[in-house]
Amino acid sequence: MESIFGTSAGTRLGPLLFIAYVHDVPKSIFPKFADDLVSVSVNDDFTKVGVDLQKAADDLVEWAERWGMVLNVEKTKVILFGMIGGQSVSVRINNCLLDVVTGMKYLGVFLDPQLDFQAQVECVVGKAKRAFSKITGLLQGRKGINLQFGIGLYKSLVRPHLYVVPVWAAVERKNMVEWSKCNTNALKVSSVPKCVRHLLP
Repeated sequence: MESIFGTSAGTRLGPLLFIAYVHDVPKSIFPKFADDLVSVSVNDDFTKVGVDLQKAADDLVEWAERWGMVLNVEKTKVILFGMIGGQSVSVRINNCLLDVVTGMKYLGVFLDPQLDFQAQVECVVGKAKRAFSKITGLLQGRKGINLQFGIGLYKSLVRPHLYVVPVWAAVERKNMVEWSKCNTNALKVSSVPKCVRHLLP
């Protein structure tokens, strides 16, 4: 399979070649997961944070130019955590100012400045409810379904959305209530025959 740039998608060797290709990114770029590269600066002084992040960006640009890799500036964002108080930083890549955002998705998790994960809960609950609606569609006009089959539907269609991200320990109680309600309703409808479902509270 011929490939002039990068590695061929769908091959067994492709991921290994990519890992070997990016293994020597600057130490200021950390953590990293596949092609998701991050730089972190922790400081009370926003000026120092901006300097650290700009140095990391410059190091990455230098590395990318050396190895012939093009950085996607439009997908590169800056997010500040904690009590920001209207302050911000300016970070540039190739003379392009990076967007400072108030929320972003990283490795499947929605991050926000206060790290309360409300957006993450809203996202997974929405996905679970859409999956749950598919189950209720199957139940319409039926007398009920086999208990084992109903639980199987719940496990395969609903639960993966609710339990896929391990951030629940940091979630506020009000958000966990919404999560728990969605989980309970889906499991109740999936596992209880239609003829006795009206007896449940």
